[in-house]
Amino acid sequence: MHHQFECTWSNVILFLKGRESDCGHEVEIQKLKEHISELEADNAALVVENSDLKIKASGLLQELSVKEAEWCETEEKLNLKVCIWCSVTRI
Repeated sequence: MHHQFECTWSNVILFLKGRESDCGHEVEIQKLKEHISELEADNAALVVENSDLKIKASGLLQELSVKEAEWCETEEKLNLKVCIWCSVTRI
């Protein structure tokens, strides 16, 4: 006796779905889904931390720029005082 099986995508999908329940991959798939969720949570936390660090770095660069400007101003004043002192001591 010959059974005729119509090969359509719906039959193939039904056949594969029937096999999925027998293959024992559900546990592994669930573990992978949980791992993906954990990784997504870790990624979200790292994105927030990265954003915070960028803001902090920007603030530190701004502070450094201000301090550098202050240092240059102080250096110019000291150079001027040295020049004045040198000209006074020559007299």
